[in-house]
Amino acid sequence: MSDKASILIVDDIPENIQVVAHILKSTRYEMSFATSGEDALHAVAASRFDLILLDIMMPTMDGFEVCTRLKQDPATQAIPVIFLTARSDHDSLIRAFDVGGIDYITKPFNAAELLVRVDTHLSLRRTQRELSERNLSLQRQVEQTQAAQSALKRAHEELQLFLDNIHDLALHRRLDGQPMLCNSRFLELTGVEPTQLGAVGSWLALIHPDDQSCLRSVFSEYPQGRASAEVSYRLRDRQGQWRWIESRLVGVPDEAGGWRGYHDIGRDVTEQRLAVERDLNRAYGRLDAIVDALPDQLFVLDEQERVVDYRVPQSELQYTDPHRYLNHTVAELIPTEAYARVQVALAQARQSGRSSGATYSLDFDGQTRWFELSVSNGGRRVDNQLIVLVRDISERVDNLDRLRQAASVFNNVAEAILITDAQQQIIAVNHAFTRMTGWEEEELRGMTPSVLKSGAHDAPYYDELWKSLNETGHWRGEFWNRRKGGEGFPVVESINSVLDDEGEVRFYIGVFSDVTEQRQSQEQIRHLSDWDLLTGLPNRKLLFDRLHQAISRARRNSEGLALLQLDLDRFKHINDSMGHPVGDQLLTQVARRLEHITRDNDTLARVSGDEFILLVEDIDNAYQVANIAEKLQEAFTPAYALDDLSLYLSCSIGISLYPEDGQDGDTLLRSAEAAMYAAKEHGGGNYRFFTNEMSTRAYQRILLESHLRRALVADELEIYFQPQISLPDQAVIGAEVLVRWQHPELGLIMPDQFIPLAEESGLILELGLQVLRKACRQLQAWREAGVELVDYLAVNVSALQVMRSPLVEQVLDVLHETGLPAQSLELEITENAIMQNPDRAVEIFGDLRKMGVRLALDDFGTGYSSLGYLKRLPIDKLKIDKSFVLDLLTDKNDRVITHTVVNLAKSLGIKVIAEGVEEQAQADFLLTEGCDEGQGYLYSRPLPREAFEQWVESRRHSLIAV
Repeated sequence: MSDKASILIVDDIPENIQVVAHILKSTRYEMSFATSGEDALHAVAASRFDLILLDIMMPTMDGFEVCTRLKQDPATQAIPVIFLTARSDHDSLIRAFDVGGIDYITKPFNAAELLVRVDTHLSLRRTQRELSERNLSLQRQVEQTQAAQSALKRAHEELQLFLDNIHDLALHRRLDGQPMLCNSRFLELTGVEPTQLGAVGSWLALIHPDDQSCLRSVFSEYPQGRASAEVSYRLRDRQGQWRWIESRLVGVPDEAGGWRGYHDIGRDVTEQRLAVERDLNRAYGRLDAIVDALPDQLFVLDEQERVVDYRVPQSELQYTDPHRYLNHTVAELIPTEAYARVQVALAQARQSGRSSGATYSLDFDGQTRWFELSVSNGGRRVDNQLIVLVRDISERVDNLDRLRQAASVFNNVAEAILITDAQQQIIAVNHAFTRMTGWEEEELRGMTPSVLKSGAHDAPYYDELWKSLNETGHWRGEFWNRRKGGEGFPVVESINSVLDDEGEVRFYIGVFSDVTEQRQSQEQIRHLSDWDLLTGLPNRKLLFDRLHQAISRARRNSEGLALLQLDLDRFKHINDSMGHPVGDQLLTQVARRLEHITRDNDTLARVSGDEFILLVEDIDNAYQVANIAEKLQEAFTPAYALDDLSLYLSCSIGISLYPEDGQDGDTLLRSAEAAMYAAKEHGGGNYRFFTNEMSTRAYQRILLESHLRRALVADELEIYFQPQISLPDQAVIGAEVLVRWQHPELGLIMPDQFIPLAEESGLILELGLQVLRKACRQLQAWREAGVELVDYLAVNVSALQVMRSPLVEQVLDVLHETGLPAQSLELEITENAIMQNPDRAVEIFGDLRKMGVRLALDDFGTGYSSLGYLKRLPIDKLKIDKSFVLDLLTDKNDRVITHTVVNLAKSLGIKVIAEGVEEQAQADFLLTEGCDEGQGYLYSRPLPREAFEQWVESRRHSLIAV
């Protein structure tokens, strides 16, 4: 559904419709048209409109009749109608409102007034709709609330009925445990009156004193996020007897994601508990007998790790005196190093319930004894006590030390180890083997190494292996093994025979290393050196290799080949304004399109940022290459879809042919590049074959760029001044600063020869900053010398400066450095520069305007700027492009455009300056239209500093004389 307002314009005269549509043209409206009353009624019946602009005087059915019918139809009576008519009599006005019109505008009407009235009535229309929708929404909310209250009451009644039919105890408790609701079973058991249920503290009187702390602990855990809990406690019944209750507590969540209470379902398990206690007493008797029979030492620790009970076998008394342990903590009884190990085991048991395998050592008369711990956490059932069994494992430790030394070597080497018996049945593998192959030792026992065969080696390979193994007892080489999942992988392996005392084979030991990563790294290095990471196309290196081979084949077979160099037009502007991620997506899509239309035996390579080269072999003539170039151009015709963007691209193609344009790769590439630059010079979006003249121009272009870099360092750039005139009083009020290059050998170079090169190479950033600094210094120098030539200087700013440089900071630094007031500087920025990134431009313009810098929108009307952004931009001046001023006296369209721009600027409170004024008649027309300022050869060409100073003084004298 579109958010634009829909407007129907009804008038029997098409020219009148065009005038209204021109005034209302905006992305905010969707306009439809009808040239009669009947057409208008049909259009309203078919579509929904937010506003109707209706003419009165129409044949067959006038506007009053149309409006009357619209208001009689319930489906259309709410559509607002504004009468637009040449009839201005009082009766027509009264009748217009009588038939249901909301406004009446007479022709000819003011465009701004029409826009304001249309916007006002559309806003009222939207407001009425929103109020209506809001009233309906409130009515639905009231109905839903009433229904919810009724449902809640029914649910409460049904809940109480359900609870009363539960045999178990059922309660609803607050977070602190206070019962708020219960069933009849609870009341019958406890004798509590319903009125006493919510009394604070009364419920604790029913709980056995020994169980109250346990319940409080459970209740306090709900704020920490527990959703349920189970608890046992004793509850006093109405006869004063204690009944054992087992309850399950289930949290009731609140709207904020926490808990507002819980449900408590309790069961009377008194008889079961009594039976369990009898069984436990019998079990404890058996447990005492078992403990007495254990060879281990047993200690019972409380929550502070204090020994509260112990049992030590008679055989262990030679190492310890357990009587001194009682009522002492473990930390007090054993050395710090041993305690650190014991503490870890105790903590693990408290956390997980059990701990086993922890060891520590103690010295007894110079003899080290090792002990192993098994710890069990009794939890709340035994007041959080720990049961600790201590076993003397000194002899086992000695044996394990020797085994560990051997096992450590076996399991910790990086190479995989496989051991078989003499019949080649696998008996052991190490961890590295399992990690590499995926086979566990238990799976392989009894199998042979043939399970690892990949099928990559033939029978003679294995014959040679066994021949070496049988003759020398050793074999080493490269091998392809197979993982458990079936994947083959390369290894470097050595196999050795292990003989017994009689010289017979007892074992075979195979040791191998996985060299997959090494092979992949080598392949990746090779790929990175030959292929472009972004597009997956061959890079410059691989292109040169294939080009060298292609030239050799072409020379050998007397064939031709072509090299086509493609450069994307204006790609740098896209990359700078929309960001490198968008640029990368665009390059990837370009690569895919070009791949689609190239042959399999052609080579398409990406050689730099936005440059691609296509190598085409087996070429018969230039017409065949031209056809390929045209297909490449056609590939750029459809738009490129990037997220929510649709971008259109073109490319410039330079073509060189073998052997005509070069006998080697370097020459062919230089020739193709020169032809590509020639294609760009002709506007881009085309292709050119190489000529010798292009080679000269390419060299000159490279030389000019080099000289321009030197010129920026050597300060060879000079600024010229073209005056800007106030049209009403002909006073000089400012001047545009223009740059000239005073080359030491080539003389004065005009900007059209080096500014495009500076834009393309990025040198415009430094060039623009130098011009800005020179202009501010010069104007401040005039002021300090008491020479008041102009109020301000206008300096051009390129799109790259807006998008890629810290423009605001640079302007602030230059003003601070030169001492020039901000209001004496005017920055001219082109319309196209702003539209590359309008939101960023609005932000930058806002910061500059806050500083006091003047802002002018240059070349207005030549781009595609949105009037919505124009309204947001804090600009001071619109500059009418000279292309509209040139034919102002002879071209009606130019006069209409100029008139529209001036009126638009006036309505926005913005001044207007026209550039390219060369004739007095042009200046007179502009003044008549309301244009504020003029600039052009009628007044003066751009002048160097001294000539400009003389011209300003001379003009002032001539104006005074007049």
